[in-house]
Amino acid sequence: METLMPTEDLLKRLQDAGAAYKEDKHGARERLTSLCYTLIASLESPSESLQRIGWAEPARNADCRTAIDLKLFELMKEDEEIGVQGVTAKELAGKAGADEVLISRMMKHLAAMNVVGESGPDTYILLPFSRSLTEPRYRNGIICNQDLTAAAFLYEPKYLRDNKHELPSPPNGPFQAAFKTDLPIAEWCQEKPRLVKRFDQSKGDILFVAIGASGSGFLRKFNNKFPDHPGRLILQEKPEFLEALSSYENIFEGIPTDKFDPHPIQGARAYYLLTTLRGKSEQECVNVLEQLKSAIEPGYSVVLLNEIIVPTQHASWRVTSMDRLVNATHSTNEWTEADIASIIKQAGFKTREMHRCPMVPSTLIEIILDSDPLMEDGYGDDGAMENATDPDPDVDADVDIEDCIVVATD
Repeated sequence: METLMPTEDLLKRLQDAGAAYKEDKHGARERLTSLCYTLIASLESPSESLQRIGWAEPARNADCRTAIDLKLFELMKEDEEIGVQGVTAKELAGKAGADEVLISRMMKHLAAMNVVGESGPDTYILLPFSRSLTEPRYRNGIICNQDLTAAAFLYEPKYLRDNKHELPSPPNGPFQAAFKTDLPIAEWCQEKPRLVKRFDQSKGDILFVAIGASGSGFLRKFNNKFPDHPGRLILQEKPEFLEALSSYENIFEGIPTDKFDPHPIQGARAYYLLTTLRGKSEQECVNVLEQLKSAIEPGYSVVLLNEIIVPTQHASWRVTSMDRLVNATHSTNEWTEADIASIIKQAGFKTREMHRCPMVPSTLIEIILDSDPLMEDGYGDDGAMENATDPDPDVDADVDIEDCIVVATD
């Protein structure tokens, strides 16, 4: 029976990971955090685990959500920017128009959970996470998690009991039961303006075509890392999603289209799909990839699939938690290695190369047309990925996902 490694071994590995982190090695931070979680699991008593899972973490989440409603973190940042070293719960309550005792108790718990820091009696300062919650993309993540996904998870056990513990499948699942709707989560959100508002944000002259609004973040990061890149960056998505995005800042061009329609941009160097296959049936995934075939220039264009794929062994909590999340909210699951290999093959593609890093949930798969002569290495002409198992968590990575993307398009 597999058990947690001895504490002494964990401490030694923490030392090694800490040394690698100091040397700024790729993958060291992720390795270090993973070992810290394992150490907590090794040392924590059952009653401590129950307290943490049962009420410490739910209370932290609820307090973060209320703090966002009251703009407490923004108020703290305003004081921070004018040199104030800490703000009292009484001052926060006065500025926010809230009960002083309530704010005091909330802030004490947020400090205990390392969301904020204490600089004196009932006096608080921002820490990295609470400071990040002054930014829309992180703040809106708390709102989405607390208002949507938490409700779906809370309702999931009852839904499973009522449905004889069958695996949820579209069109109904825990999300629909929790919110008493027949709509898929994406359509339900589109009917809620408050939620839509928070939607986050050579041979040719086109370098990347990112398909789906989630690709906008990748295009921005790519442009920041390689500001002198050749060629244009294109984002393809439905018009309503393009309108919901913040300014493109002259980084990329938005082209209205549907992922199930033939692609208007021909012969790009790379077509990038970030979790585009999530939440779709196998046949829908095949259809999405088949629509790309007419746009690809053989011997030049590649397709990059960035998906969370459940490995046969050594799955990290980042992968398994996302698998559980999409099951609760979308009544579907993340694809397994066998699933994604079958989809690639059915669509007329083959895997040229695959990039995966320890402790990083995303897997980047470079695929090309089945008839493309570019296929020189990888995992076989049938698109199988039997050699691309999840790396041993003890093995350090020499590349990260963003580097993988650049390598895949060299």
